[in-house]
Amino acid sequence: EEAVEEAYAAEVAAFEGQEQRRSSHILLAVDDDRDEATAVALAAELRERVLAGEDFAALAEEYSDDPGSASRGGDLGFAVRGTFVPPFEQALFALEEGALSEPVVSQFGVHLIRLEEISRTDPPSLARLRPSLEQRIRERRARERFDALRAELETLAYEAPDLAEPAQALGLEIMTAGPF
Repeated sequence: EEAVEEAYAAEVAAFEGQEQRRSSHILLAVDDDRDEATAVALAAELRERVLAGEDFAALAEEYSDDPGSASRGGDLGFAVRGTFVPPFEQALFALEEGALSEPVVSQFGVHLIRLEEISRTDPPSLARLRPSLEQRIRERRARERFDALRAELETLAYEAPDLAEPAQALGLEIMTAGPF
């Protein structure tokens, strides 16, 4: 029972990282026409406009330099940790649902990020996972036992003049096979 509970705790811990976040962004590219300071200032201005009530999606369509999301109002869809570059991801996972970030600088330019929705999947119950957890534990223990017996047989067989002594020590029957 203790092994099942430990295995279940490990499953639940792995499940807790399964959060998905749907976000939108406005990307302001930094290039020959716009330096980083100008992009940050524009992002701050756009942020104030959104906070004053302007439509984020409309501003994304007009201002965003991200060709993949601008036409969709900046929508990036759902993503898990590890999807985006570190500065973007750090800002995204620090936001509360519905919140708008401060300007975020990454290697792609300056982002204004809005967290649209958080989706969490609840881990399966212990009752549901118990059969598979018990099966995994049995298989692991059988493998460990087999490996230990194999190692012991190898040692005994190496040290004995024939197989009779190792077979007797391990409670095994010696069998012979005819020619192939």
